[in-house]
Amino acid sequence: MNTVKYFYPLATVILAIALAGCASDKPPVAAGAFIQAFQSHGTVQAVNMIERSVSIQHPEIPGVLPAQTTLFSVKTTAELADLKAGDTVTFQIIIAPSESWVTQLRKK
Repeated sequence: MNTVKYFYPLATVILAIALAGCASDKPPVAAGAFIQAFQSHGTVQAVNMIERSVSIQHPEIPGVLPAQTTLFSVKTTAELADLKAGDTVTFQIIIAPSESWVTQLRKK
């Protein structure tokens, strides 16, 4: 019975370590999910670290967005590091079935 007593806690720790090792900057992809990526550029209007978002004035992104200022989500605040209003940036928009976000934010 001692084997069973230690099995579940040990299995939980091993699973947690395995899942942590699977972390990636790549967007999560569900089986059969269709994810699109679009490159663009623009000018940062505002950065909100708490909400993990950035407002960017950008030109038309054909088939996606008209020229406008858009509030985009980011997956991590690291994407927003060193960005401030007025910065010119390039970025990638990821559009998944149930969400969208920007990544690869780079100052020009």
